[in-house]
Formats: sequence, structure tokens, C-alpha cells
Amino acid sequence: MSAFDPAFIEEIRRMAAEGRKIDAIKRLRTRHALSLAEATDFLQAVMRGDDPEAALRAPGLRKTAVGPKRARRIDRGSLLAFLIFVTLGLALLGFGLWLGKREYDLKQRGVPVQATVVENLKERRGFTPVFAFEWEGSEKTVVSELTSSVQGRPVYEVGETVGLRVDPADPERFSTDDWFHSWFAPTLLGFIGGMLLLVGGGVSFLFLRR
Repeated sequence: MSAFDPAFIEEIRRMAAEGRKIDAIKRLRTRHALSLAEATDFLQAVMRGDDPEAALRAPGLRKTAVGPKRARRIDRGSLLAFLIFVTLGLALLGFGLWLGKREYDLKQRGVPVQATVVENLKERRGFTPVFAFEWEGSEKTVVSELTSSVQGRPVYEVGETVGLRVDPADPERFSTDDWFHSWFAPTLLGFIGGMLLLVGGGVSFLFLRR
């Protein structure tokens, strides 16, 4: 049927005359994708005996009465930002969780030993401690994977005793008993990843819905 089919106009006129204005408005909205206000105005025009074609061309009805609503356009920049935030957030969060799981497993199966700091290797952004401890009857020396400093000074002083958890299958792998060297990296990565998902992804999603 065309948008101005006389049979349809007569149908909604009859429904309104029978006291079924709500049903008539629903039929108008379904057929022509009108808003509630537009359908109400159109029905009133029909009941007054106005020309249906003129009613459909009335301001507010002209763009929507002759066909379905246009699909919402998605801004490509907002979509790209959304994908970047979500992808990067998931990657950082996943890596942080992986580091945390690896650290937890090492602490569960690791053998506790008392190590001595024998050296602090000077790096560009801090100091990397070197630990020595007794392992299976001989002295074992290992280098930490983390470089850090406190106000320009090493976290551990040479000669300081530090508790370690050593992987029995690979004594080169170990974990310190302090929170910073064990959980700082997983916590930081997880926090940044979560913030990217919650803040960056959320803001981008709001733009997608505009």
C-alpha cells in the first residue's frame, strides 16, 4: 500500500470514531514510524476531515511518515576510540592478571630461603638488587627482575637480609616476601586496564549512543 492509501485512512478514522483512538495511533506509528506526538496530530487532522496527504506533509510529519526511520549513523572516530580503549584495557588487565597468577603460584610452591643483598646494579631508573642464598649445599646468586628506588636510593641496602620464595624446579625464579616487589606490577597493570575499560570505554560508548 502507498503511504496515502484511502482504505488505511478510513480504517484509522473508523477506529477513532469507535473510541479506539489508542489503537489507531498504534497503527499509525507501526505503519509510518511516527512518534507519539506526530501520530496524535495526524489522527486529529484526519478526524477533522483534513486532506490526509496534506496532513502527512505537515511540519514534523514530513520526514517520518513516508517510510521507516533512518538508521542511526555511528561516528567512526568514536567507534575507533571505543575499540582502542577496550582492546588496550583488556590487554593490560589480562597481563596484570597473568602476572598476579604467576606470582601467586610461585609463592605457593616456592621454597622459603633467607637471602643477602650482595650488590645493587645501577640502572637508568633505579637499582636492581642481587641476592645470594644457600641452595642445595652451595651459594646461589640471582638478580631481581625488578628495578626500583626510593628517593634515589636502593630499596635494599647491601648486606640486608631478605626473605625469598625460590622455585624448586628453577632456582633462578624467585619472589621476595615484600608486597611491593611481588604485587605492585600486577596491581598497577590491572588498575590501569580496569580504568581504561570503565572510564575510556564508557565515555566512548556514550558517544556511540548519541
